[in-house]
Amino acid sequence: MSNDRSYLAALQDYYARHRALPSYASIGQLLGLKSKSSVAAMVARLKLAGYLDSTPDKRLAPTSRSSAASCWETAEGV
Repeated sequence: MSNDRSYLAALQDYYARHRALPSYASIGQLLGLKSKSSVAAMVARLKLAGYLDSTPDKRLAPTSRSSAASCWETAEGV
C-alpha cells in the first residue's frame, strides 16, 4: 500500500501520454508487478480511494475526484 502513490503517479503519466489507462497486464509491466492479482489488489485500493473507476465496458477510467486537480491531464503528482 505504501507504493500506491507512486503507482498512481505512473498511471497518471501514462494517461497524460495516451489519453487512456492500460490493461491489467500492461499495468503490471508498467509498475513492475509480477501477478495480475497484485494489479487487481492495487486497482481495488485506488478505486476505493476514489481515483479510479470502471466503465460499463469494464475498462479503467479516472474519476472526477482525481481529475478535479487536473492531475490526469497534466501528469503532475499525486
